[in-house]
Amino acid sequence: VSNAKNLGYTGTIVLGNPPQSFEVVFDTGSDMIVITSDRCEGSHCIDMPHYTCNSCTKTPFSYNITYGDGTWGAGPIVADRVAIGGLVIQDQQILDVTQNALDLSAYGKGIAGLVGLMPTSPVLNAIPPLQTIYKDKLLDMNVFSVYLTSTLDSKQGGSFLFGGIDNTKFIGSLNQVPIASGFSTSKGMWYLTGDKAYVGDAEVEGYTASPWLFDTGTSFIAVPASFATAFHASIPGANYSETNRAYTLPCKGNTTFSVSFNGVKYSVPYSDYVGTNDLKATTCVSLIMPLRNYNMFILGDPFLRQVYAVYD
Repeated sequence: VSNAKNLGYTGTIVLGNPPQSFEVVFDTGSDMIVITSDRCEGSHCIDMPHYTCNSCTKTPFSYNITYGDGTWGAGPIVADRVAIGGLVIQDQQILDVTQNALDLSAYGKGIAGLVGLMPTSPVLNAIPPLQTIYKDKLLDMNVFSVYLTSTLDSKQGGSFLFGGIDNTKFIGSLNQVPIASGFSTSKGMWYLTGDKAYVGDAEVEGYTASPWLFDTGTSFIAVPASFATAFHASIPGANYSETNRAYTLPCKGNTTFSVSFNGVKYSVPYSDYVGTNDLKATTCVSLIMPLRNYNMFILGDPFLRQVYAVYD
């Protein structure tokens, strides 16, 4: 896959017959394959590659999907052949987006949609690709493994490996953590309960064991506002910007962000949770982002670049 400016990770999928290739975002925080239709209406449709439903089968269902940033896409659900690398999925549901407020231009030119990699969908009659893969027994192992890097060169951003684990990509042993149970928003999502959270070596004040969403489609680490306040209070020079709805902090520092699972601590270096496009800047934006009105935690790409994650 390619690292799209540290905003997400994109790769190629092939749809239908004759085959149509598209560059898409791989997103473990959403459920469906979402692609821009050649019948799409709206300003965001104009500059996006379009899928033509040549060999697809129409279904009686439709879907309006909304993402965490407020963008959305709507249209009929169709079924078609999908190829992701050497993995071929027959009759896979696709959201054929005909109405669109998806702005994927930040990822780069030519991004046509997303591949959702949630195990199930919270929406009735919507079948994610992982569900079809499992039902049709397409993999020797019902896992996919994610390895992400900070390399911005094309196709050198890491890999999504379906059906296996690449032992050359990590040192030591894997830490098996169960999916969080009893959490109202975790249905069909990759939530794991973190034991403790740290700023440097100190525990974040007031944090209690909470589910964290492992989400390749989020370019930051999202936390409740109270957690963000407690975390940044321990970093000299950190201030909240009402304009940006984010914290600013010195561009250089040594304080790590960490969270532990099953007693194993995983850390994000300071340089990986500060963001700037100006190498000469002295003040940067913190990628530990406060969520207003949401009491949830999301471990996005700054964290996932530090680990080898196996989704089972």
